[in-house]
Amino acid sequence: MVYQKTTRIPVTCSWSCSIPKAVTKPLVKEYIPTSCRPVTCILADGILGFICDVANEIGIPIFYCRTMSAFFLSFSFCLPKLIESGELPFKVVEDAFTPHLVGDDLYTPITSVPGMEGFLRRRDLPTFCRCGDLSDPSIQLFKTEIQELPRAHGLILNTMEHLEGPVLSHIREHCPNLYTIGLVHAQLKSKLAGTTTSSSTSSSKVYGKKTGAASRGWTHNRPNL
Repeated sequence: MVYQKTTRIPVTCSWSCSIPKAVTKPLVKEYIPTSCRPVTCILADGILGFICDVANEIGIPIFYCRTMSAFFLSFSFCLPKLIESGELPFKVVEDAFTPHLVGDDLYTPITSVPGMEGFLRRRDLPTFCRCGDLSDPSIQLFKTEIQELPRAHGLILNTMEHLEGPVLSHIREHCPNLYTIGLVHAQLKSKLAGTTTSSSTSSSKVYGKKTGAASRGWTHNRPNL
């Protein structure tokens, strides 16, 4: 689902992203025009929103790439709606005397994420949603950076239509130029084994049918945690 076990990753990102904006942005802006080879396109990690400013100022197309699942990305786009509806944030704390979490009911349904209304619960969400504080750095980080993605010329995701098609349709409402290239790790294994074809069309068919079917079979056999 969209759950992230630790809260330290986004908090760390919140701190580290302030450094590239202040230091790296002018360096990148200075480097690109003086590169020994002409830069015709920028492929950047989606967490580096300031790169879009550089690309637009120089006049170079930029494409963002995100490795997170489409489910998590769709949830991130809905953060403002979730906050407005009162579904986020909610307060859950860990009881030092018991091995479980106490506080708001983690099985409460989440209804403000299109395409997931029938199964998404509080327990499926990232742990930063449990802080109970809108000023939490992690919430502010995702709320801010997710708004940068539609500014790019396109968005690349490590997934496939067969696997997350219904959710991808909702993401396209924000990023119409959405490219699904996954599953990358499955493609790499296939290529190393010498089973890929030279034709991109036939390659697409191979991954769409074989890899997609294998991925769906794997997920269907997972327990509903």
